Amino acid sequence: MNEEKQKITDKRAAMFSSARQDWATPQDLFDELNEEFHFNLDPCASDKNHKCERYFTEEDNGLLQEWGGSSVFCNPPYGAKSTGDWIEKCYNESRKPGTVVVMLIPARTDTKAFHKYIYKKAEVRFIKGRLKFGGSKDAAPFPSMLVIFRSEDQKGDKMKAEIKLKDFFTLIGPAQIIRVIDEEAGEQDEDQILYKGVAAKARDKVDTDRMIKFIIPEALPEEAGRYVLKIYIY
Repeated sequence: MNEEKQKITDKRAAMFSSARQDWATPQDLFDELNEEFHFNLDPCASDKNHKCERYFTEEDNGLLQEWGGSSVFCNPPYGAKSTGDWIEKCYNESRKPGTVVVMLIPARTDTKAFHKYIYKKAEVRFIKGRLKFGGSKDAAPFPSMLVIFRSEDQKGDKMKAEIKLKDFFTLIGPAQIIRVIDEEAGEQDEDQILYKGVAAKARDKVDTDRMIKFIIPEALPEEAGRYVLKIYIY
């Protein structure tokens, strides 16, 4: 490999290193979300990349600041512990009156933070495909999701997920219990429940190229700590 190609390889490896924690928000994604939420606080920013007029830098430490009463866009550092700390902070701040927090984080549904602070406590939107962060030509090595924390009276259990069923399977793992339902027909007719069981066996029963409309998680009363994902496809 010549020297120029090695430099490109080294640069790309650094960009996608598992040690990397800063992933600059794609501007088009932020603009689309800003149209909906009208953000006025960016708690994970720098003087050069902040998305809102009011922002906190690493030196300010947004984890220690007050967010109450704000519409917050949070793209936190991505690390096993650091992301969890920010998820907890977003959840706690969203409980304050007049506060909405939108997080952009890796789509990892198997973490303690997801089940403690997100599952059945926030709206989740799984993003189709892989994002290109910071103007990069290369897609990130992980899928992403948006987590929307709202005040108590605005919460809902539905998780929006405009992605193909097969792509969602890569997120939830083969052992997840699911129920796949034809969204147009609803769940009243048993014939419209296309599959019930673990995700690993669904591929032989359902057209996994069909798109998911939304997902409703429900706890299994007979199995503490486990739940079924009711997946509505169209």
